[in-house]
Amino acid sequence: MAINLIAFAILLPIFFVLKRFNSLDSTVKYQFILGLFIAVGLLFLKGDIDFFRHTAYLLPVMPYMVGQGLKELRSKNKYLCNFVIFSFLIQFVLYLLRTIRLFQSGYSFDACDYLIDRPTISSIPYFYETACQ
Repeated sequence: MAINLIAFAILLPIFFVLKRFNSLDSTVKYQFILGLFIAVGLLFLKGDIDFFRHTAYLLPVMPYMVGQGLKELRSKNKYLCNFVIFSFLIQFVLYLLRTIRLFQSGYSFDACDYLIDRPTISSIPYFYETACQ
């Protein structure tokens, strides 16, 4: 449960920067809106295939928005900002340890098995040829 609370703390800078969304650079705003439309549209059109691929359209603006949100949060509450930064570090370390554990246990990702488990996309010839041949 504590891990989930730490994960939600990461969203705080994004909420703070969205509060002052109008003062952001117009390029950042348009990229964020475009990425949001594409991510939501893909989720509705294709379903829950791979959420992280859908949110990749938001990657160009997220570091800037999180940085601005942390500045805003630091001006309001320094201790909460330090907690959010600490939660970023904890999440990174936990993900790194998980990756090392999976590597040590011999886990390997098989794209063909991943595709076959999803019948909605396995019938698309391009996906099947790319993953399984």
